[in-house]
Amino acid sequence: MLVVCNVAAGASTQEAECRPAASVDDKWYESWSEALRNADKVYKLKIDLGNLQRLAAAKDQFHHLCSLRLRCHRRDSIGPAIGRLKSLRYLNLSGNGLRVLPDEITELRHLRHLNLRGNKLTGLPDSLGRLRELRYIGLGDNKLKRLPASIVDLVNLEMLEFEVSEQEELPTDLGRLRSLRILRIAGRRMKRLPASIGQLSNLRVLQFRDVSIKALPPSIGNLRSLEELWIWSDTIPRLPASIGDLPSLRKIFLSGVNRAALPDELSRLPELRELTIFDHRLREIPAAWADLPRVEYLYFKVDSTCRIPPAFYELPRLRRLTFNGRRSYGRMPGFFGGIHYSRNWFIEVGWTDGYEPYELQDLMPHSWTPQGLRFALEVRPGDNGMLGAKLAWMEVAAIFTGSAHLIYYTDFHGQSIRLRPEIGLMLRGARLAGGLNLPLFNRRFDGVSLGSLSIQINLHPAIFD
Repeated sequence: MLVVCNVAAGASTQEAECRPAASVDDKWYESWSEALRNADKVYKLKIDLGNLQRLAAAKDQFHHLCSLRLRCHRRDSIGPAIGRLKSLRYLNLSGNGLRVLPDEITELRHLRHLNLRGNKLTGLPDSLGRLRELRYIGLGDNKLKRLPASIVDLVNLEMLEFEVSEQEELPTDLGRLRSLRILRIAGRRMKRLPASIGQLSNLRVLQFRDVSIKALPPSIGNLRSLEELWIWSDTIPRLPASIGDLPSLRKIFLSGVNRAALPDELSRLPELRELTIFDHRLREIPAAWADLPRVEYLYFKVDSTCRIPPAFYELPRLRRLTFNGRRSYGRMPGFFGGIHYSRNWFIEVGWTDGYEPYELQDLMPHSWTPQGLRFALEVRPGDNGMLGAKLAWMEVAAIFTGSAHLIYYTDFHGQSIRLRPEIGLMLRGARLAGGLNLPLFNRRFDGVSLGSLSIQINLHPAIFD
């Protein structure tokens, strides 16, 4: 009877799923007596540690068993009997408070998924590398001091996540883990990474948390499949320039890094979609990053005196820019499609020649009524303050409006001239309109986005009749 065990590569929870042949029950057995009665059908079993000896003694009866969830009730160790269940593919020992992992566990040569999260382990067997079929090992929420050197023998490992308290560097031949797709490293004493990390050709996610690494090796630029880079550290003086050579990198999260650590080479990343930076010491965002061709989301939480370079608002695919907790730029949903709204809300004060408000009963389809010229002044408080002198012409058909605006913007340091065509809806003097601020002069002027969404309330004595 065939039993196949699959591990979902790259999944965050990495829950393995053993799929039996059609004649075997696809359920977890949680009662020892029930499992014993159906031993020839059992392949998923949840038992207490007290029944482990019985299971090991009856292992020939449970020849289909490939998944075991063991409840140890805070015992220090599970004992050597586990090594007799040689058909196991999936072993979950999480949340048991174990302090010792027996060497016999490395006899499970077919094991693919080993969950050890939520225990009190301070070390792992030196012979761990004998588990050559292992795809996933969960080591989070333990008290590990260091990893065994044989960890690099797990050549089929796809996900490795750990925190160590005493280890200062990883094995020099870490690059042997060519199947690794996710690597998460944590440990305050971790100071060095081997150059062989650049040989992890299938790595998709690389994460460093609370480490004391002084430098990332330039070989990181060889991680051609890397899609996400996460760094929580204030000890890295500078990211290597080779980071700009990562052709598949789509997401960068940096927390604690300072301005000197941020190379301009980030602007060379052709596939970067999301960039997040948390550092209250950062006072300058490199203007070179405004050349990122595909970036869609920018999140900055930095020094309050820091300013966004104007060019960032003209990134061709930018959907959202969040600055110090305030969303300052975004793409509107629904039929507005490509319309954007500016990071600055504004108040408009103006005068219209020939305006006449409409009552519902007066609205006639296809009756175009010229509204004449409108002279207005936009006041945008924003971060820097801005004024916009506007000359507009509007036409109305029923409740639909079309208008064209010529606007001169200035913040008293720079200026820009924009042409804004708008379409909108109008009822009793209130108008909702969306348009595009097409630049006629100084396209990169700070504070005016490409799109505009406005709500206008035209006060006129006739409105209150």
